[in-house]
Amino acid sequence: MVNPLSIFRRDKEQLTEANKEEIHNAIHKLIALSTHDYGYYLFLVLSVLITTTGLLLGSAPIIIGGMIIAPILMPLLSCGLALFLLEGKGIVRSVTIIILSVVIALILSASVTHIAIITDSAPSSIDSVPGIIHPALYLLVAFCSGIAGTFAFVKKHLSSSILGVAVSASLLPPLCAVGIGIALRDVSLVERSQWIFLINVVGIIIAASIVFWILGFRKGRELEEKAVENV
Repeated sequence: MVNPLSIFRRDKEQLTEANKEEIHNAIHKLIALSTHDYGYYLFLVLSVLITTTGLLLGSAPIIIGGMIIAPILMPLLSCGLALFLLEGKGIVRSVTIIILSVVIALILSASVTHIAIITDSAPSSIDSVPGIIHPALYLLVAFCSGIAGTFAFVKKHLSSSILGVAVSASLLPPLCAVGIGIALRDVSLVERSQWIFLINVVGIIIAASIVFWILGFRKGRELEEKAVENV
């Protein structure tokens, strides 16, 4: 007779421990998906255009569509790994990609809003960003999203959950809202949105570092260094 508790123990071991193959595949895939290539920036541009349009139209389905294809979650997970491993080149590389992604998103979202203003199709303000910020709640959502995203990325049987994580992380809407606020000269919108985005970024990176520690990625430092050098 099978002991039900043994099944739970086995599932716990599979979830909280990463084998050599999983560590190797996760590191190489993570570096490959968060790098300076046309694929990453193509999806970034498309996701920003879709999300900004959704915000201006007040359409939740369009916003969610942009969030799903947004690739910005990957460099955040990569940054979390590099911070956990204290790998300098990886940290610099990830932070550079994140900063460049933010700049591109702000320029594009502001440009789309300016075009909408010229064509008289831009709203005077958008209500997709809450007026009252509760940092602890945003941090909780970001932290949970970072944990789920990292586990889903490493564990193949959980990989189908990554799209849900991309939506729950809510990275792109507040970032695009900053660009919209800049174009509309709405200081309040800019302030609210930038804080939401920054809280999400910090929460996801911290959560990713913790999960990589739990999964035993400390032995993957050399792999991460080689992967960064080869891109």
